[in-house]
Amino acid sequence: MYAYADGTDLIVTYNGTQADFPLLSATAAREDMPDLRGTYVDAFCLTLALYPTATRHALAPLADDLGIDRAGLGWHDAVDDSELLGRVLQHCAQTFAAMPADRQDLLASLTADSPAWGLVRSLAAGHVGAPQDELLGDERVHTTAEVASVLGSDLAGHTQRRSSTGPVGRSAVNVSKSLRGTDGKVDVTALARAVRPGAASRQPQTHMTQQMHTWADQASSGLVEAPTGTGKSFAVLAVALDWLAGDPDRTAIITTATKQLQAQLAADVANLEAAIPGLLSASDVVKGRPTGCRYAR
Repeated sequence: MYAYADGTDLIVTYNGTQADFPLLSATAAREDMPDLRGTYVDAFCLTLALYPTATRHALAPLADDLGIDRAGLGWHDAVDDSELLGRVLQHCAQTFAAMPADRQDLLASLTADSPAWGLVRSLAAGHVGAPQDELLGDERVHTTAEVASVLGSDLAGHTQRRSSTGPVGRSAVNVSKSLRGTDGKVDVTALARAVRPGAASRQPQTHMTQQMHTWADQASSGLVEAPTGTGKSFAVLAVALDWLAGDPDRTAIITTATKQLQAQLAADVANLEAAIPGLLSASDVVKGRPTGCRYAR
C-alpha cells in the first residue's frame, strides 16, 4: 500500500473521516510506521454539500439516485467501490461545471484552501475543456451584495416551508388521542406504528419513554443508555412531541452524534406528518459547524 500510494497528492475515500482515516492511522501507529503520504480527502463530505437533498448518501444508493451507471460493478468490492467513487467524483465535477459562473466563483472563494474542492474544480475544468492544471472558478473577495445575489438566485425557485405572511415562529403541535396512552402521554408504540405498521411493543423502549416523560414533567436531567435497536429514537420523539404539544411556546432540541442518525430522525419526523399534521412545518434540521465536513484544510 505504501508503494502504491508513493507520490500521491490526494488519498480519496468515502466516509473516510469516520472510518478509513482513523483505521489507517491506528494501523500505522501499531506497526510503528508513518501515515500514508498525501492529503486525505473525504468525498462523502463533498456529496453532502453538493447534493444535500438526496434521499441517501451511502455510495451505491447515492449513485443510483444521481443516475450514475453502476453496470458491471459489484457490492462491497474494494476495486469496484473505488471505480464507483471515481464516477461519483466525476458527477460532482459535472455538477460544479454546470453551475452559473457567479456560483462557481463564490464556492471557489469559500473553499480556496480545500484540497477536496480543489479536486472537484480541477475535474470540472476538464469537463469544459480548460487546461489540465486550471481550477474552475475565480477566487476573489465577494461583497455582501454579490453573495446575496447568488443566494437569491439559488433560492428563487425554492418553495417556502412556512408562509412569509403567517405568524412568526413554529406552529402548534397537536397529537391526537390515538397516539396517546392511558396516562395521556404520547405512547411510543403507537408512534412507531404510525410510521411502521405492525411495530411490536418493546418493554425496554416503553420503560425508557415513561422515565423520560417523568424527567420532563419534573424538569430534571436524566441519562439513558441502551444498545442499538432498543428504540431510543422513537422514545425521544415521543417525549419531545408530548412536551411540544403541552404549550405552543415550548421548544424541543434533539442533537445527534452522527449525520446518519440525524437523517434517520428527520425521516421519522417526515413520516409522522401524516399522523401529526403540521409537524414538518414546526420542525427544522440544523447541521452544526464541527461536522467533520469542513471546507478548509
